[in-house]
Amino acid sequence: MSKIDITSTALEKGIESANEFLTKLVGPAIEELGLLIKDRLTFWRFRNQVKMINKAQKYCASNNIDPKNIPLKILYPIMEYSALEESDKLQDKWAILLSNMVDSEQNIENHVFPYILSQISTKEFQIVDSIVSKRFKERKYLNVQLTIELTSTSSEREELQAKINKKQQELKNLPESMPWSEKYEYKKELMNIQGELSRLNAISEKLKMKINAPIVIPENELEEFEFSNLRRLGIIKGISKQVASLQDSDISLDIENESVTLDDITIEIKHEYEEFIVTQLGELFIDVCTEKKEKST
Repeated sequence: MSKIDITSTALEKGIESANEFLTKLVGPAIEELGLLIKDRLTFWRFRNQVKMINKAQKYCASNNIDPKNIPLKILYPIMEYSALEESDKLQDKWAILLSNMVDSEQNIENHVFPYILSQISTKEFQIVDSIVSKRFKERKYLNVQLTIELTSTSSEREELQAKINKKQQELKNLPESMPWSEKYEYKKELMNIQGELSRLNAISEKLKMKINAPIVIPENELEEFEFSNLRRLGIIKGISKQVASLQDSDISLDIENESVTLDDITIEIKHEYEEFIVTQLGELFIDVCTEKKEKST
């Protein structure tokens, strides 16, 4: 069997650069890692490690990341798993993952992310990444809109709330002997002011609902076994969509006490379908595999 020549100038420079970067991350402990040449890896794995480390170094440089030391239990699986990666796209993600995990500003120290990346296929990652990244941008835009809405209506909402407080106090001070019809006029004024405030708040509440809405993975995007894998990794979860319908009931309306009474209620709940949404872990995983400058655009 012919020996592999690893003494070329280009490879030597790559090895030297990779070792230099690793030394910044783990210092003297690099000798204990058994990485690169000292580990009995095939040349193919060895080359992938050098390639990934140098990519990570470039990402750090381009995003002004000053690499910090990270625990070996995080660095070692990144090196081991990335060495087996055949996909260029996922190899880029390994480099981005490493650059984000050595970023002191982000302070990420979760050893589950390398495992997840090692277990996901290129197709699975691309589908989830595309959908989640799009929602990240939508949320950023909606948060800006929410801030504008809350700021622009702040004084108006405060005025309405002050009017409500005043009217509520007036109602408390009304004499008990006052006819109900006259009390109702006070209550009507109060309800009108409360309605104005509710309509004003409805805009911001709608924006909040959109921001907090779960990220759904359409059923036709992936095969059943791919959904199963993503679910196994904790990236997605299934939620049951149910529909409730009110059957027979008697409704009693009490205008004076402003109440509604329902008698003999029968509610039927039907299971419609299962929907797959991205978990918090899934969102964090995509975020940590996203280059910093990509997130800021």
